[in-house]
Amino acid sequence: MAITIGKANQELEDWNFDYDYAPNEPNEIGSTPGGFNYILGARALYANSLSVSFDMASEVNRKAGSVDVDQMYKQSEPLNCRLDVEYFISNNHYQASGFRDPYLFMRDDIRGGNGSGQNFFPITVGRNIYNKCFLENLTIDIKPFAPVVCRASFRSTSPPSGKFLEGVHAAQRDARTNNHLMNSDNFVYGHNCQLSGWITNLTDVHSVYQLNYSRNYGRKDVYCLGELVPKKSLVKTIESTMIVKSTGFKDIISSQGLRTSGDIAVIMKDCSGVRPQTNPISGSLSYPVDESMTMISGSYVTSQRYSIAGGDALETEMIISQALL
Repeated sequence: MAITIGKANQELEDWNFDYDYAPNEPNEIGSTPGGFNYILGARALYANSLSVSFDMASEVNRKAGSVDVDQMYKQSEPLNCRLDVEYFISNNHYQASGFRDPYLFMRDDIRGGNGSGQNFFPITVGRNIYNKCFLENLTIDIKPFAPVVCRASFRSTSPPSGKFLEGVHAAQRDARTNNHLMNSDNFVYGHNCQLSGWITNLTDVHSVYQLNYSRNYGRKDVYCLGELVPKKSLVKTIESTMIVKSTGFKDIISSQGLRTSGDIAVIMKDCSGVRPQTNPISGSLSYPVDESMTMISGSYVTSQRYSIAGGDALETEMIISQALL
């Protein structure tokens, strides 16, 4: 099934299969002359896997020491809908298919992006529409000779209800588009990525063999009287961690930790040496996707580990943490 992410802070209406026109506005649902439904401005993810869960928090409905057989359980909290997507980073979207890149939600600091967790997005999985999807966690794994793997966890406060699962056509320019989109040279591989900045004071960058970056958003939902859907989802905390695995580190941390005195940046490149960019819905400006992974000056090395087995090389692990809110 096609997985797309729409424009920030907008919601999609349900599919209308009587449509017979091309949409004119971002996130508007329309159809091709052949009757295939699609969304204008939708940004298709190179999804490797998807998991969607619906969890109803409930408690047993007991009355006078017995269970009410007509309603055994009663809802104690709102329905929790979570979408976990694993996807790849590519540098070939608009040129090949007319779809723009889907990576705006990875940036907190640009127009149309995640807005430090305050913005929400509509996500479609086939013909199922998940409105008001808030990013809760973003993880990026980088290993040599393997595509960079990203995992994003969203929570939808307005998921589809009572719908069946069905795929949807992803409108593209021609039959050759998929071959362009899946060209492996356009994907970002770990051995083409670089570390730069203050990391050279912590370890030899040429000895780093694995990197993991994660960003988490702590939230508090605000409900109004008589409403089952939260009015707002306030961001309480934003924390990031970077786990660096290498074959050594330069200093052992003290009991107070080790404070960095400069930024630590990750630079991602495709096989042609081009950094993947993200573009707002309107406008010609583009921004590097990897700038969302920077650990700013003042971050702390909060953990170090090392191990060695007989006849093997030294393996070290270092965790760098920062609190942005």
